Parts: sequence; C-alpha cells; structure tokens
Amino acid sequence: MNSLFNVTRNPNIVLVNGLVLTLMVITIMVYLIWSEYQAFTKAATTEIRLQKFSKEFIYLDEVLTMSARMAVVTGDVMWEKRYHQFAPKLNEAIKKTIELSPEEHEKIEAKIFGLANLKLVNLQLQAFDFLRQGKHAESKTLLFGEEYEKYRQIYINGVESIIGSINTRIKNKLQLHQYRIFLGSLFSIFILLLLIFIWSLVLVWIRRHLKERLTIEQQLRNSKESLEEQIIERTSKITEVNTQLQQKIVERKQVEAHLSKSQNLFSAIINNSTAIIFLKDLEGKYLLVNHRFEELFHITNKEVQGKTDFDLFTKKVADAFRKMDREVLAARAEIQREENFPQDDGTHTFLSIKFPLYGLDGNPYGVGGISTDITGYKKLEAQLLQSQKMEALGTLAGGIAHDFNNILGVIIGNTELLNLKFPQDNSEREYITNISEAGTSAANLVKQILTFSRMEPTKFQSVNLAVSVRETLNMLRATLPANIEIRQEIQEDCDHIMADVTQIHQIILNICTNAYHAMEEKGGVLEITLKQLEWSAAQGLYCKDFPKTVTDRDKPYLMMSIRDTGCGILPEHRKKIFDPFFTTKERGKGTGLGLAMVHGIIQKHHGEIAIESEIGKGSTFKIFFPVGEEVIIEAESTKEELVGQTEDVPPKRHILIVDDNLILIKTYDQILKKLGYAVTACGGSSEALELFKENPGRYDLVFTDQGMPYMTGKQLCQELLAIQPEIPIVLATGYSERFSREEAKAMGICRYLMKPIDLKTLRQTIEECLKSSS
Repeated sequence: MNSLFNVTRNPNIVLVNGLVLTLMVITIMVYLIWSEYQAFTKAATTEIRLQKFSKEFIYLDEVLTMSARMAVVTGDVMWEKRYHQFAPKLNEAIKKTIELSPEEHEKIEAKIFGLANLKLVNLQLQAFDFLRQGKHAESKTLLFGEEYEKYRQIYINGVESIIGSINTRIKNKLQLHQYRIFLGSLFSIFILLLLIFIWSLVLVWIRRHLKERLTIEQQLRNSKESLEEQIIERTSKITEVNTQLQQKIVERKQVEAHLSKSQNLFSAIINNSTAIIFLKDLEGKYLLVNHRFEELFHITNKEVQGKTDFDLFTKKVADAFRKMDREVLAARAEIQREENFPQDDGTHTFLSIKFPLYGLDGNPYGVGGISTDITGYKKLEAQLLQSQKMEALGTLAGGIAHDFNNILGVIIGNTELLNLKFPQDNSEREYITNISEAGTSAANLVKQILTFSRMEPTKFQSVNLAVSVRETLNMLRATLPANIEIRQEIQEDCDHIMADVTQIHQIILNICTNAYHAMEEKGGVLEITLKQLEWSAAQGLYCKDFPKTVTDRDKPYLMMSIRDTGCGILPEHRKKIFDPFFTTKERGKGTGLGLAMVHGIIQKHHGEIAIESEIGKGSTFKIFFPVGEEVIIEAESTKEELVGQTEDVPPKRHILIVDDNLILIKTYDQILKKLGYAVTACGGSSEALELFKENPGRYDLVFTDQGMPYMTGKQLCQELLAIQPEIPIVLATGYSERFSREEAKAMGICRYLMKPIDLKTLRQTIEECLKSSS
C-alpha cells in the first residue's frame, strides 16, 4: 500500500484521482446494468409484438380465406374487394416477421410459410379469374379442395412454428438478461465494498502524511533561513558575473546577427543566380552547390556533398573538369574556359570561370567555379551568321537580278525571234532550243536565289495541300527510275493553308530530288505523308511531331513528311544543309541552292522544318504549315494561247517602249513589230515622258522598265497616268524590292511582269491590256 501511495506525495492529488476513479467505476457499473435492463425491455417488447403478429397472421388468413370463399359461393364483388383490402396487410406482416428473425433456421421457416401463403394467394387469384369467366364450379374446387387445405395447413403450421421459435429465443434472452442483471448487481456491491476499504486506507495514509509534512516543513524553515544568508552572500558575486556575461552575450549576438546577415546575403546571391556556382575541396569533392546546380543535375546540396565529378558525370566529362581544377590550383589564378555539360535535352555549352579558394594560412583549400549557360547565345551566334549569309546573298541577288534578267531577256527574246524565222523542220532549230532552255534555266536559278533570300514576290492564296502533293507525285512518277517505289499516305480532309502553290511544288520537288539522289545506286522507297495535327494549349496536350520552335499552338498544323531509305546525312552536315551553295553531291548534280530555297520558302510561309536522319537507313524531312482561313481568290487570267492562235489585233496599234538597256529595247522592238504593232522605243524615262506629253493620244499602250536612272518606272507611270489616266501600262522589272505587284495595281498599272519575258507572255499580256482598255 505504501508503494501505491508513494506514487505522489501530494494528498490533494491522491484525493482528486481517487474521486475521479470512483466516479468512473460507478458510472461504468450503472451503464452496464442499464444496458442489460434496456436489452431486457427490448426483448420483452419483441415478445409482445410476436404475440400480436401470431394473432394477426391467423386472423388475416381467416379473413382472406373467408372473403375468397364467400366471393366464390355468392359471386358478390364486395367480397373480392374485401380480399384485396386485407391481402397487403398479410404480406406486410410476413415481411416484418422475417425482419425479426436473425437466426438462419427461423428465416427458412418464415420463408416456408411465406411461400405457402404465396401459393394460397395464387389459388385465390386463380379462383377469382375462373369466377370472372363464369366457371363457378372450377373456382369452388380450387378454394374448397384438398390442395387449398393442404397449403393452408402448411401456412398455419409454419406460422405457429416460426412464432414459437422466435418466442423461445426471446424467452431465452430474457432469462439471460435477468441473470446478467443479477450478477451485475452482486459485482457492483462487491466493488462498492472494495472502494470503501480503499478509501479507509487512503484516509489513514493522508493523516500520517500530514503529520510527516508538518515535521518536514519545520526543518525546511530552518534550512531556509540558513540558505537565505548564503544566497545573499553569493548573489552579489553572481550579479557581478552576470553583468559581465550579459555584455559578452550582447557582443556575441551582434556578431551572430552580422554573420547571419552575411550568410543570408551570400545564400541569396548564389541561389538566385542563373549561373551554376560550386565549391570543391582539393580532392575534387563538392562542398557546396547552388539551386541552379540542383535544378540542372537533379541532385540536392546535401546529396552532392562529398561526391566528385566521377560520381555525377561520365568519365570523359569528369576527366575534363578535374583537369581544369588541377590547372587552377597549379596556376593559383582564375581560368576561363567553355565546357560541355550533359543535360536532359542534349549537351549544353557553359562558360566556366574557376578560381582557387584560400584559407587563413594563405594556402589553397579548394576550387570554386561559376558556370553560365551560353547555349542560347551560341545558337543566336549561329543564327546571326546564317542571317548574315542570307543578307549577303540577298544583297548579291538584288544587285545582279535586274541586270542579269535583262541579259536573259535579250537572249530569250532573240532565240524566239530566230524560231520565228526558221521553219519547224529545220535542223538548226535544235541549237536555238538549247540556247532558249539554257536561258530559261538561268532565269529559274535567279528566281531560286531571290526566293531563298526572300526577295521573290509570293502569291499567297488558299491552297489544298493534298491536291498539290498528288500533282507533284504525278510528275515525279514519270521521272523517277523503276527501282524507286513511291508510297503515299495523304489525309484527304486536311484544312487549306495560305501559300504560293508554285513554291509548294518547289519544296516537294527539291526534297524528293535529293531523296532520289540518295537512293540512285541501290533504289529504295520514297514515302510522302500528309496529315493534320491538332494542338490545344488549354488542355496542355503535346504532340511529339511538333518541333520545339513551333510556338503558335492554338491553331492546327499540317505536317508533310518526306522519307527516303537512302544513304542518310552525316551529323556534321545537318547543321550546314540549309546553307546556300553547300552541297555534298558530285559536280554538276547540284548547286547547293535547293534546300536553301526550301528553307527560305518555309520561313516565308511561317512554317517549320525538322530533319531526322540515320546513316545507311535514310532521312525524313518533316515540314509544318499553319492552317489558314480558306479564302476565295480570283486567279489572274492564265490563257495558254500561242503565237498565231489568238484573234487578229487591229493593225498599227501604237506601243511606247521604255528601257535603259538598248539591246533589250531593240529585241522588244523587233518582236512587237513582227506581232503587227507600231513601236516607239526610248532609252530613258525622261525622253519617254517628253514624247508622251507632246501627243498623249498617239499611244495605245506603254511598256516600261522599272529600274532606270534619274526616273524609275514607277515615277514615270505616275506622270503618264496623271496626263492620261486611261492609258494601259505594262511595267516590267528584273527585280525590285521597293515596288510590289500590289502597289502597281493600286496605282492603276495594268500588268506587272517579272523579267525575262518570253514571247507568249509578252503577246498575251499586251493583247489583254489593249482589249480591256478598248
């Protein structure tokens, strides 16, 4: 008992805990007795309900049987109504009885007399059906027959059996509850007696404890007086020491605050830096890294501490890093160098500055480094070089296009004049045809250069890319050898794009021609695929076929894929493949402008191109075009009349020709005169303007060049239209980046032609202009 009381030396706590424990025990005993009493009451109530159910079952059966039999005997409808009135009550009583039957055998018995009742109900309902059909004898036989009495007896026996079974179970429960209440009462009396005994011991202990406490308190008072004297003596000494400690604490806190501020500043600088910052010891083990390092290499500062570059990177990369660390320590100075870091999206280039770390003794204890990702700057540098190449080529193209096209105009025009002189069966026409084809090829080369440098005007219209692909494939089938198989998978319901259909053909032909050259020796498969790719930025979807440079993902894209099974492209050549004049083909098989022109056209159409290639397995070019709204554009007249096949032009229609190239003027003069026109040729725009002012009504049409000294073709046209607004003007240019077809049309110029101009185009244009003005 002493050990029990020694748990605490405070009598108040013992009293409170004892009272709480006593109340809990009494509460539990009352709760248990009350629960048993509630269960006893519930069982008694259930027994009363069962007695009520048993009487109700017999009563309802008798009512239903009597109602059914009276209905059969008397034929009175009232008894059948009475039957249907009481039938639901019997079913409800059976249902409640089954709910009161937790035992399995009781449920089975309840279901048996329920099935018997169901059989009786079926017989009764069948008797009612016979009664309605006028079969009185059959209905009486059903309700007064042996089968009916048999199932009725089963029903009554079942009722008595289930009620008896449930009643027996409930009586057993009542006896059990009574027994539990009796035992609970005896146990409660025992507990109360035990509590009284315990409380008597507690009171004795408290009395003894109080006596001991008084003795101890007296001793404590005596000790307190002695201690107070000692405390007063030592307090003075402690106060002095405490004052000194407080002063040191204040100084220490100031140092800690300054150190914490410096550490926070240092941490903020290195962790918010976009560059990688790290510290290593002399053995190359990492001491500290910043957040940028953690993000790039997916490792935390705690995880990286104690590890070397060989634990994080490949041996090749780690050797390079460690070599630079040794150089820094040997030189005792910082070293700056570009290093390559492997990343998830490829290798990145970093500009690394490494420097030695010195301790208080002046000796180095490690290496620090700051590495800045300059991959983007490298790409921008490459793009700048590419842009400078294109700018240089554009400047070159713009400089030579005008004069070169004038020269080609002379060559092509004179060959066509020679063609008109020689009969069709003359063998010398072959040489003239060769000259003409060479001139046309040279003109197409100039167009390719202008297209690549984005100086060739583009006619955008709504284009069905599926139709353009099929048209190009039809041309290719006739030119490719039999050992190259063409496969196509074209989505027919693709949306239209805004494009220049001629340039789209050029893209397909150039890439397919390169594919043919890659498969020329062994043959292979040329596969062209066209499909529409949907993109939804709201749902965050991602299609692997989109290159990362495509940023306008709110609209769908058409992807045209051209794949070959040829020799493939070397990795070192892929970076240069779109450079102008870069080619890996044999001399005479390529100019190096094909893919450069393709790249220029795709950029002009706001598209993207991606390349996948593997040596020995072939290459795939994926081209992405943004889908544009479909518009209806009236195409310009494309009549295909040949010389001598159109209606006769009225004789002596007068044409004023203006061009600073005298040879070209002479060529145009001869061609137009052969076509039946009167011609006045001028070698300068000022001279032409003076002639026109003298007699504006003399000329039916003006044909002028754009690029002329002192006064351009555009300025001349403005002056001529101011004098005579109805005069039809045809403006030709070898190249002009300052004056477009749309501006010419807006001014009132009838036609805008690009040099060189062949005979068919020249005649057709003049005839259309004269016809529209008449």
